[in-house]
Amino acid sequence: MVDPYGAEALAPLFVAPPIERSQLLARASGLPSLQVSTAAAATALLLGAGHYTPRPGFMDRSEAARVAADMDASGGQRWPVPLLNLVREWVVPASLRPGGRIALLDPQVDGNPVLAIQTVTAIEPMSAAERVALARQVYGSESPDHPGVAALLHDGEVLLAGPVRVLGHSYCRSEFGEVFRTAGETRAQIQERGWQRVLAVPVSRELDDGELARCRQARTAAQADGVLFHVPLGRVGAGGQPAAARIAAAQQAVAALGWFETAMVAAYAAERPDAGTRQVLADAIVHQNCGCTHMLVNRDPVDSPAPPTVVLADLHAFSPDHLRIELVL
Repeated sequence: MVDPYGAEALAPLFVAPPIERSQLLARASGLPSLQVSTAAAATALLLGAGHYTPRPGFMDRSEAARVAADMDASGGQRWPVPLLNLVREWVVPASLRPGGRIALLDPQVDGNPVLAIQTVTAIEPMSAAERVALARQVYGSESPDHPGVAALLHDGEVLLAGPVRVLGHSYCRSEFGEVFRTAGETRAQIQERGWQRVLAVPVSRELDDGELARCRQARTAAQADGVLFHVPLGRVGAGGQPAAARIAAAQQAVAALGWFETAMVAAYAAERPDAGTRQVLADAIVHQNCGCTHMLVNRDPVDSPAPPTVVLADLHAFSPDHLRIELVL
């Protein structure tokens, strides 16, 4: 099975031991707290589930700027998109200082339970001009109609950086049951089935006959003995379908293709605001961490507007040392 991105083993930030998790949740009640944005919550869930191995948490302003400009993250790693916890200045607890800890509250579950505990290494203002520049570099747009740009402009003007320990899976497990899988659970399923070459097919909407034909062609090209139809549960670009509809579309695709024994459907927590080829690279990291050897690149201009030659050039320049997954265009 292909190694995780930039690591010999997955590094999920979810605290799995029940006793340790209960102790941390108890301690969280004595910490300052704030409710994070849906974008930051999605990032925490991806970190917790191991999909963003080997990143340790949220980036500071300097690292975010390097990633936006050159996809250059700390530790000599390459990373396509900044991982940010942007909050409004007025919600930052007055007692919080660098080196302190804060409980991050889930914006997507009633009662806003604790989603994670963050050790805050930096509390930095981020001006509107800086956020617009970041949006331009990452998304190629400054339009507030773009979901990624909107998050950068409206989620807040203070950046909280630092590692996280994730204490829950938000709504993912409770609403979607066993269809939701962490990267480790997906890898375990692939290993149990004995698949060696696995094609990932991201599913953001119903697949028409032409797209089903592309799936067949991609599987043949990859010589894959298994296929993962992978459904992001969060917001998916402009015009994306609800998560339940995307899961149904993936299940219908398996039935239409007749791949009942050689394909599986899994869902993961993610918002995927269109970031062009950077989104393709982020998706490639997610799927490599899930154990896939190949990934079919979506040709929908909402999800992947860049021409195939640009995608391949970016992939080659991105990280030949760690990005092992192959793209099928």
